[in-house]
Amino acid sequence: MKFFFVSFEDHLTEMLETSRPGWDKDNEYRLETVDLYFIDMKKSGYVKIDIKESLANVLTSERYGVHGQLFFYSLFEASQYQLNNYNLCL
Repeated sequence: MKFFFVSFEDHLTEMLETSRPGWDKDNEYRLETVDLYFIDMKKSGYVKIDIKESLANVLTSERYGVHGQLFFYSLFEASQYQLNNYNLCL
């Protein structure tokens, strides 16, 4: 259960920097180019996650409504798809 208290930044560093994924041939997906979101169940919109936060902090947020499954969305920063298709909450 230790992973609940590790920051998203540490997880992303391991996934994207330390053990570079084979599908990222052009090295485009890095800490500074990937955004993480969860859905605000009350506002039906996406909330950007501060990658310095831990999973435990996000899951205990009043805005995160857990309904049996955990969903986090990772999007390439400022992609046109992201800008056009997501209702982003502040």
